[in-house]
Amino acid sequence: QQQQQQQEKVVYEFLDDHGQWQPCRDGQPELMEEQYRRSPEATFQFQSGRFTYTVDLRAMTQTNLTTFKTRRLRRQVELSPAAALAELYNSGMGDEPATKKLGGAKFFELLDEGARAGRRSLHFNFAVAQAAKMMEEGQQHLRLAKKVELVESLAVAKRFQAARQRLADQGKPTDDIWVFHGTAQHNVDKIMVDGFAVGGQDPRVPVANGAAYGAGVYTATGPQTPLGYSQRTGHTAVILARALPGKQGGARSGPAEDSWVPKQDWCVFKNADQLLPMYVLHL
Repeated sequence: QQQQQQQEKVVYEFLDDHGQWQPCRDGQPELMEEQYRRSPEATFQFQSGRFTYTVDLRAMTQTNLTTFKTRRLRRQVELSPAAALAELYNSGMGDEPATKKLGGAKFFELLDEGARAGRRSLHFNFAVAQAAKMMEEGQQHLRLAKKVELVESLAVAKRFQAARQRLADQGKPTDDIWVFHGTAQHNVDKIMVDGFAVGGQDPRVPVANGAAYGAGVYTATGPQTPLGYSQRTGHTAVILARALPGKQGGARSGPAEDSWVPKQDWCVFKNADQLLPMYVLHL
């Protein structure tokens, strides 16, 4: 438990009159966390200046007993960089040596090691199984990955975490899904290091295959369609990414949607930071 506390920092914030989250100060976070660890549903009072407040941790509210004004509270757990990577990358590769390092990201080459246990086998088997599971019925035997690369990028992981928090602040779903993306071979390393970009919006990235269903990052829950885009450029690799659908729409994007499903297993994401590219499957 002590090691876990060293890997995380707990922050308490209140919602101000302008709808912005502001940090609690003057010893309040320490007091709130002490009460929270005793009971996450505790109700208690504290004095700050000339005012007395009641805090309800179950409802996450703070009420001024003089003005009777109630404000919303939230408890944020900020992970250390190492802990954040471990959480997002399914425990990551720990102290395993990287195959290569590029632009602050670590690449780990994973091969089929049969019955051997270990982090490399765990990640290889997961990526291969996810691809096989999402293949169309009767196609699983056609392609199994011969090599997988796991790529850890702290910069991309931080943006993904920020996107999750943004959705939470907006009251939208924060559950993630697995999606595949196909692209030209020369784009793969750049995506894994810097993250995805929305073609036509990011000046560095042109629209590669049109945007018939709106501007966004085009993916699919199965690997067949993305593999077709990769094969157009003469290679057979697809990216497997974690993704945050948020509020999902139908065939077309709307101002309130974070993602939409135009057809079949397609899924288009409005913002690039809603995706965390993790694996490259060489099929």
